[in-house]
Parts: sequence; structure tokens; C-alpha cells
Amino acid sequence: MKKTKNIKPFDEQDTKLAMGGFVKRVGEPISVGEMIQGLKIIDDTETNPLKKQLRQKRMGRSNPLKGV
Repeated sequence: MKKTKNIKPFDEQDTKLAMGGFVKRVGEPISVGEMIQGLKIIDDTETNPLKKQLRQKRMGRSNPLKGV
């Protein structure tokens, strides 16, 4: 018998953040304001401090700042 996954519905806060949207392609330069917005989204959504730090580093590495 096949087991099904128990999928939890989105939290209201996560839905609001997703609606705001922060979608950038890898390698696409981003402005300082966009970097701050992305870091705020990571800070608001991630509860694990190690994963939060890794996501922040990956964002900085994958998307360089414009004009730098």
C-alpha cells in the first residue's frame, strides 16, 4: 500500500511574503534595496539559524550587487 505525505497548508505569514515576491535569476545583479528585501524575507521565514546563515550566504554569492 502506498503511503501519502501529510502536506501542511501555508501559514498566513508565508503566503503574504510569497505574494510580495522576490524572484531573481541566478547571476542576475540586484540592487541594495532588493538585497535588504531578500534578507528580510529570509529572516522572517527561516527558524533554523544555520539554514538562515547558509541562505544569506547563497543569496550574496549567487546574485552580485549592481554597481559593485
